[in-house]
Amino acid sequence: MGEIMRHKFFYLYQLADVIFTSSCRAIGILLAWVMIQHYQLKIELGWFITGAWFSQVIVLIFMGWFSDRFEKITIPIVCSFLSFIGLIVLELSGSISAIGLGSIYIKSALLCIAIQPIGSSIIPNLFSHENIEKAFRIRGFVNSINTVLGAMISGFIINYFTTEQTIKILTATVGTAFILFMMVKTKENILASGDFEGSFALKALLNNKIERVLVVVSALSNFVLTPTLMYITPILVIEKYKYTAFEIGISEAVFGLGMLIGSLFLCGAFNKKFGIRLTTILSILSVVLGLLSILILNHIFALFLGLLFTGIGVVMYNINTTKIRCLATPTHLRNSFESLFLAVCIIPIPVGVAVSTLLVESGKLDLSLALFSLLIFFSAIVIWQLKDFVILTNLDDQEIENYYVKLYPDAYPNKA
Repeated sequence: MGEIMRHKFFYLYQLADVIFTSSCRAIGILLAWVMIQHYQLKIELGWFITGAWFSQVIVLIFMGWFSDRFEKITIPIVCSFLSFIGLIVLELSGSISAIGLGSIYIKSALLCIAIQPIGSSIIPNLFSHENIEKAFRIRGFVNSINTVLGAMISGFIINYFTTEQTIKILTATVGTAFILFMMVKTKENILASGDFEGSFALKALLNNKIERVLVVVSALSNFVLTPTLMYITPILVIEKYKYTAFEIGISEAVFGLGMLIGSLFLCGAFNKKFGIRLTTILSILSVVLGLLSILILNHIFALFLGLLFTGIGVVMYNINTTKIRCLATPTHLRNSFESLFLAVCIIPIPVGVAVSTLLVESGKLDLSLALFSLLIFFSAIVIWQLKDFVILTNLDDQEIENYYVKLYPDAYPNKA
């Protein structure tokens, strides 16, 4: 309890993030259910998700250029408020059509993605450095809770409430998140001015060998996992295995449960026993194992098992690489660099959803999963052979602070 009070604003931010992000994820799952079950528009849903992700890329690029001009906490406050207003407008409009639900999905998705870089880059402003790895593990736990709650809200509530009633519940939860974000106080941080933060964040990414490789690997993972989770899984559950939104919710919750297990129990233990480098490789191989389980074992429980392993791998990889990125990057570039990094990461997502849509339309769903598994396995080999990554994974938290300036002096301005 003493630690919670000492870092109360850190934990308050995580609570607000959980409520807001889970609510936004629930809107997406609700849309998938309505489009597939009520309107039988699975192909249109695929293109709809593709367009939404293209829009999110634009938002993150914008955030990469301008986010460091504002106090970090300002961004989630504004985003949660706008999402709250959007839900109220949808609720007051009367009947909720597929187009109306789709429009609020796009809006909430854009606002939700805008705050994602803040969740990691704000950690040093809210949590002292005595055990900052714990803070990043907690952040991984928060991401897993987001996945679980989003699935629970949509998967379970859809079965007991109408679409209109579900929207009322989500309006209340988003409003609660807005109030909690308003209560968070951060340490004073340096704000960038002019075009400094955006242009130099781009220069850093282009000239930083480690982050260049990690962003490609993360982009490949997003190309694979996002369409698998958001598009292929609902189709498998409803059309192949003949189940309902309840099981769609369970499938997403199992993925989140894997993230929960990875963040709370496995990541710290594996890092201690095997080191960060090997743990990161094992996390990628866990994703491969999960995808192969879905492909080879033709049963809904194999789908659940595969998503469990995938969730474990995703969160362990994210915890280790995010910690390195946020600590080794100079303080005044962290917001912009994280936004730019995430923007590049999600660029392949609409392409992945588009490819998946075409494969679903042609009846070659198994081929997409086999291709996805091969791409993820290849990324593990690339990281294992990265020598600079070995250097960083052998440093402690104090040594890694701003270490990218020493490792890649040409990638960062003298001002850093």
